[in-house]
Amino acid sequence: MKTEHDTAVFTQTGRVPYSHVGMDGYLKPVAVLNLCQDIASRHAFAMGVSALHLAPQDKIWVVNRYHFDFYRFPAWDEVFTLRSWRAPLRRLYEIRRFELFDEKDQILMGSTCAWVLVDKNTGKPVRLSRAMPPELCENDGSIPFDMEEIPLPPDTARTMDFQVLQEDMDYNRHANNAAYLKWALEALSPSELFPCRIRKLDIRYHHDIGPPRSVRVHTTREDTENGLRCVQAIRAADTGELLTGIRMDLSL
Repeated sequence: MKTEHDTAVFTQTGRVPYSHVGMDGYLKPVAVLNLCQDIASRHAFAMGVSALHLAPQDKIWVVNRYHFDFYRFPAWDEVFTLRSWRAPLRRLYEIRRFELFDEKDQILMGSTCAWVLVDKNTGKPVRLSRAMPPELCENDGSIPFDMEEIPLPPDTARTMDFQVLQEDMDYNRHANNAAYLKWALEALSPSELFPCRIRKLDIRYHHDIGPPRSVRVHTTREDTENGLRCVQAIRAADTGELLTGIRMDLSL
């Protein structure tokens, strides 16, 4: 995989590996989220504000929410280009934009996410200026992002439980962001996901969790004019604490 970057845009090109495709032969949604996390981490490292750089200050990056628009999922061995850039919002959110293209420069996916910087000792968000150089705190609000909350399914929604595994853990010592999407998708039927028909995806993270605990995925489905909408809440199975809200629109 080839990676290039400058002060504004970070770009990587590659081919969809076999390990990243599902049984339909196309890139898995969870793999897309991982690609976004990877390029964001590489860009942050190039700017000197990655998790490794901030660890001595007892500060960590925590994702707050994601929005994805999927136009087409690339197939196994297909060439892709992923581009990413960032800007602050309200001096508190690190907003990052992602765009995935095929080799004909046709867009496959567009995504915007919001991260916050958290004090590891207090668990509270801190201003970006506390850890980032002044030039990275400019252009505030230059990447628009909707902070609308995701409605949650009722307690009577269908549920499915999953064990949090050690392999779900990341550098921050909690289940990685992609693990929540993995559980959400596992709670759907294969006919809804293969071939993958997700067109819009919103994820709102509230709290984290780690092993050996379990999560409970609550799912409701409703028919829409163009397909199906799934709304999910992922809660701690033992306490009921809300961990993540997810909403996805699937085409017919």
